[in-house]
Amino acid sequence: MDGMKSFTQPFPHAVYWTGDGHFGATYGPDAESANAGEWGGRNPGRMQLIHNNLGEPLENGDSATITYYVAFGPGDEEDGTELATEVQKEPASGQAVSPVGRLTTTWGRIRAGH
Repeated sequence: MDGMKSFTQPFPHAVYWTGDGHFGATYGPDAESANAGEWGGRNPGRMQLIHNNLGEPLENGDSATITYYVAFGPGDEEDGTELATEVQKEPASGQAVSPVGRLTTTWGRIRAGH
């Protein structure tokens, strides 16, 4: 857990970095907080955005959206944190995945592969 931290500014986000010069991060512009690390021996290596007060009562057939962003790339803790100011901007074509859509895998699977 030495290479993982959570931050509050400019909004909640958590960043990990590896010994080979890469980072991964999760950003929650609407989140209340971000956690990184281990809680009571459970979930080691987990990065979590907290949205406890964003819950909406849903009726059958309804849905709601929680927006978050993830990033992976060369760099360190500082690079991952600096990117927080950029993640909500629509990227130029070919530079990143559009911030519209959904992740079709789990965070654990991404983390294990990077």
